[in-house]
Amino acid sequence: MPSTSTGLIPSSEASFYKTKRMLKEGIGSMKDTKTAKTAIANNDEDSSHGDCAAVEQAKVKPMITLENRSVNNNVRGNLAYREIADDADVILEEEEILPPVNIHTASVPSPPFSSSGSKYGTLCSLLGVSYVEETLAIRSVIKEKRAAFAKEFKSFDEHIWRHFEINGQDDRTFSWKMTVRQKLLALVRQVYKDSNLIAVGSTVNGCGSYNSDMDLCICQPYKNHSFEANRSYSIHVLRKLHKKFVTDWRQMFKTCQYIPAKVPIIKLEMAAPYEELEIDINCNNVAGIYNSHLLHYYSRVDDRFPALCLLVKHWAINAGINNAMMGTLNSYSLILMVLHFLQCGALPPVLPNLQFLYPSLFNATCSLDSLELFRDLPQPLPPREFNTETIGELLIAFFDYFAHFDFKNKAISIRNGCVYSRDLLADNTMRFKIFIEEPYDQRNTARCVTSIENLQLIREAFTSARNAFLQTWAGPPNLECIGVH
Repeated sequence: MPSTSTGLIPSSEASFYKTKRMLKEGIGSMKDTKTAKTAIANNDEDSSHGDCAAVEQAKVKPMITLENRSVNNNVRGNLAYREIADDADVILEEEEILPPVNIHTASVPSPPFSSSGSKYGTLCSLLGVSYVEETLAIRSVIKEKRAAFAKEFKSFDEHIWRHFEINGQDDRTFSWKMTVRQKLLALVRQVYKDSNLIAVGSTVNGCGSYNSDMDLCICQPYKNHSFEANRSYSIHVLRKLHKKFVTDWRQMFKTCQYIPAKVPIIKLEMAAPYEELEIDINCNNVAGIYNSHLLHYYSRVDDRFPALCLLVKHWAINAGINNAMMGTLNSYSLILMVLHFLQCGALPPVLPNLQFLYPSLFNATCSLDSLELFRDLPQPLPPREFNTETIGELLIAFFDYFAHFDFKNKAISIRNGCVYSRDLLADNTMRFKIFIEEPYDQRNTARCVTSIENLQLIREAFTSARNAFLQTWAGPPNLECIGVH
């Protein structure tokens, strides 16, 4: 298979990850392929300055207390190669594979809306989502707050957009990462000539920060030329590759670790001129490719989605609830929570259900070769009334929504665009205090949250953020009141 810039994106469009985003309060827009190509053409000169220039450009961005994964350890300047012992499994016990819960939005009872309810009920059905009625009341409170602090609210909205512009992964950083991916692919193919190396996660889904690491998936054919996520096979592939990395190509890496977790990975810290970059490589975890593809298109539907994701992750890190190793939420679950809220917690919905509208494009059965980014959707989104809430209003409503969410009894489904009863799930899933359904394999993305204490910590974080904006004593809104600067 021919090499492309990401393994997922057509090379003609992969030089730059996103077009310049507008600092705006209103409606997001679908950025079409023509716009992306124009942006690339206008920046071709910048993209040709070479690797070191890209590294220097990435370094000069102001450091805000996001997840800083720059190399800073006791082995700076020295090579450190080690293989973690097999008993160093950092993932909780494996979740039993459960049959998918089939809930069709058409069968979910529509909540009783007010005078315009039938209109919005029809709109939600058209978009494949169900609206959570309880979220409506808080909007009037937020509007009153905005009326009382009109000037401050405008600054609040602008601050959120500025946070996204400063901290989001820019085009140059994306291009720099893709250069590294291409170099690694050339090495990998010396060992596995039929393999591919595909960028996944925050690098391609639109929700990453400029200093995030890069996740890569080696797609190495298994039996019958399939990319089966067989753990023993993944271990074999990664161990062989790890040995090659540390014996023949050690000059490229500051550290190189093989980690035999439930999902085995190779963890790399790159040497100069890429020393700002850390990389995790898995084998045949193709679910990550499909969900990265899905989230990429959600990010293109409305800029408020990736902007909120980046800010919520920043807030969650500072609030101590974005650490799966410690039993709280992983970043993927936080992204799905934002996505769910924009589908089901806003009226009109900010985001549609793309799996409902485009089932032939967003499914886990289409070939990996057919997954492309920066493309127009097959058909335009249905004509609809746009949600005109500002990003600040949505952020406050998001905190209120999850401060009151019934995690004990309700599960979240992106695939079905709804909330559903946990009674529909297998009994053994009740050990998970939060259930967020992965859009493709329907497993729980929040399965690290297993203790009442950590659930309470998460609840308190959302409640504290909600109260910082909406309690009677709360003043004008600002990000500093939730620990984001």
